[in-house]
Amino acid sequence: NGVLRVRGGVGALEYAPREGQSLFGDCLIQIAARTRVDDCNGGLFFRNEPGKTMMGYEAQLHHTWYDPSGAKHGYTTGGIDDRQQARAAVAVDHEPFVMTVVAHGAHITSWVNGYQVTDWTDTRAPHANPRSGLRLEAGTLQLQSHDAETDLEFRQVSVQNLGP
Repeated sequence: NGVLRVRGGVGALEYAPREGQSLFGDCLIQIAARTRVDDCNGGLFFRNEPGKTMMGYEAQLHHTWYDPSGAKHGYTTGGIDDRQQARAAVAVDHEPFVMTVVAHGAHITSWVNGYQVTDWTDTRAPHANPRSGLRLEAGTLQLQSHDAETDLEFRQVSVQNLGP
C-alpha cells in the first residue's frame, strides 16, 4: 500500500549507493512515518559508515518520553541518541508523524510535526564513527528496527544534499 514496513529486529535497512554516489553529509532528511504498536522503537541513522550497521548519528523514532537523568535509558522521537534528548514528546504511537533532520557541519537540528525538538552541535574530536566522535564525512542512511517488537511504517523518506 505504498509504505515501507520495518518489523522485528535488531537490524537496519541501508540505502546503499553505487560507486560512492548518493552518500549524504550536509543534508536535509524528512520522513513521514507511523508506529504500528505501543512503545515502538526505531531510528533514522545518517552519516552512517557505509556498510556498517547502525554506525552513524541516530535521530530517534521512539515516542515514549524518558528522563535521561533517571534510571531508564532512552531518547524520544527527534532526539539525537546518546547526545541530546528531544525538548518535548510531540508524536504519538499509531498516529502519522513527520520528522525533519538537518545536518550542516557539526550542527544537527530536528523537528517533529513542525516543532523543533533538538538543536545540537557536536564538539567532540573527529572520528570515522559518529558514535565515538564528530563525523563530517558523507555516509549512508539507515532505517533501524530496534528490537523484536518494532513495527514501523514509512510512507516517505526524502533526502537532499546541502553541499557540493
